[in-house]
Parts: sequence; C-alpha cells; structure tokens
Amino acid sequence: MNMDDFAAFVGKHCPTWTSLTISHMHLCNGTKKELGDIYERLSQAPDIEIYRQRYFYLDVKHDKHIGMPRQVCCVFVDDREDEDGFVKVYQIDWVRWRGHGEVTRALGVMAEHMRS
Repeated sequence: MNMDDFAAFVGKHCPTWTSLTISHMHLCNGTKKELGDIYERLSQAPDIEIYRQRYFYLDVKHDKHIGMPRQVCCVFVDDREDEDGFVKVYQIDWVRWRGHGEVTRALGVMAEHMRS
C-alpha cells in the first residue's frame, strides 16, 4: 500500500476505531518519519482499546521490517523449568497491546522511535 493512501485511511477512520490489526502490510513510497506521523495519529484515537501488529514492512522488501523499540516489546515465557531451573523465553511475531492507556502509550513510543 502506498504510504499516502494508508495515512489518508488512518486519518479518516481513526476517530471511530476501538480495535486495529495490521498484518502482512508493505508500505511503499514513504519514510520512517511519515510512518511516525501515522503512529502519532493512531495514538490519538479516542476509543482505541486493542492494537495488534505483525509482519509490517516499510518498502516492499522483507529486510525492512518495522523495528519495535524494546520498551514496547513483549515476550512469551514458558512457565515450565528445565532440569537446571531455566525457562524458555520466546519473542512472538504478534505485537499486542490492550487497554486505551497502554495502546496510546505504546503507539506514542512507536511514533517517537520512527522519527529518531
């Protein structure tokens, strides 16, 4: 999808979203700063309670995956300990945030991350 088209879509529908999932999206003809502006707009959605994202790319190449800053990443921990007392920690491909405050905070962090 073209970055300008996605920005227009977000701008038009953002005021009514309660939940948003982005999956397998390749944004082209745009910059990280422009993507930061989109995240900023999303962070201002008045009723958003759930945000999910996976396989989100800037450009059409798979090597330009949208990076997530550490402070908004979540890991999945296997509660089962091995014989040495260690647990496995997995990074999941989905990023999920719940609750208006958490969603808007995380999207705001993403906006700043894309602009830096």
